[in-house]
Amino acid sequence: MPGVLIMDTFTLAHRRWEILGSQDLPQEATVANWFGAERLRHQVIEEAAYFHWINRGRPSGDPLTDWVAAEAEIVGTTDQGQLSDTIVDERLRHQVIQEKAYFRWQNRGLPFGDPWTDWSASEAELVMVAESWSY
Repeated sequence: MPGVLIMDTFTLAHRRWEILGSQDLPQEATVANWFGAERLRHQVIEEAAYFHWINRGRPSGDPLTDWVAAEAEIVGTTDQGQLSDTIVDERLRHQVIQEKAYFRWQNRGLPFGDPWTDWSASEAELVMVAESWSY
């Protein structure tokens, strides 16, 4: 398989669920997982639309043209619309770590200072979850 298509939010939500450890999630976490997947899907299309706009010479007006072209490319069935499993998994992993780090920072009282403290702890937590999986 040359790559995975970002066909729908369900596929991304399932992959996020796998990255999080495939545990039984409470309803709130399942909804958050779904919205996280939808945010990533939107972000990938948004970035592709931006590059379509640049490639068209940055014309003013009609951003919908670039959005529709990008969405067709990402969600479509052509080879151009395929992203490798590695890229999708890495983006999902980054998104999950970012969310975990934000909530960790929030729980610590929003201190000013080193953001890498929360990022590193969140990344380590995700690695521990992945290592605890039994195949």
